[in-house]
Amino acid sequence: MKLYTLENSPFGARVRMQIHYKSLSVEVLPPRYAPRSDEFKANYPLGKVPTLELDDGRMIGESTAIMHYLEALFPARPMQPKEPFEAAQNEMLIRYVDNHLATALSPLFKVFFGRVHGTVDDNEQASKQDLSALNDELAKLNTFLTTLGTHNDRSLYTGDLCLASNLYYVEQLSLYFGEPQILNNYAEIRAWKQWVEQYPAVAESLIQMHNSHTALLAKLNASKTD
Repeated sequence: MKLYTLENSPFGARVRMQIHYKSLSVEVLPPRYAPRSDEFKANYPLGKVPTLELDDGRMIGESTAIMHYLEALFPARPMQPKEPFEAAQNEMLIRYVDNHLATALSPLFKVFFGRVHGTVDDNEQASKQDLSALNDELAKLNTFLTTLGTHNDRSLYTGDLCLASNLYYVEQLSLYFGEPQILNNYAEIRAWKQWVEQYPAVAESLIQMHNSHTALLAKLNASKTD
């Protein structure tokens, strides 16, 4: 099988973490076509990555669908709780990340990547309201994590991977737009983050994301001096 993704994608990173954690024989590759091109849209479900290509050529899009598929196909070292309430909490965490935290990050991503691609005026800034909305979501997350029980007493779940990859951009984009140390007021998030990053599968994928993000920053800074 092959996973097509971009190194800076938080959605691709969560699948890479799962592949690494479960020691799966899945080749991780960049997409074969330029993102947003007609060829890209024609060859990848829903016109985006990550996309998992099966050995018979069939494709699965959407990171959570890929993760559920890999869990069903490779049940060893499970990453989904068997106890019904814990399983529901894991799904709640995934949906929180995708439907709430990612939504709060979206305006920051829009300005940042707009600058990288030259589609946003360099003077355009993320608003105080955008950063305030992100803090509101972090406050909700900090409370929610207290309901999941002591993370040190459980194994790594798919919801943890989803949160870890998006939380990376919470810190990086808030720093970029003038609010460093955004997690200072959220003790539960900081404790969870320290725990999850002890897993090599998580830490190494975050390093890949960071290297890619740093390269984008260098590209952006270079464009300012041209």
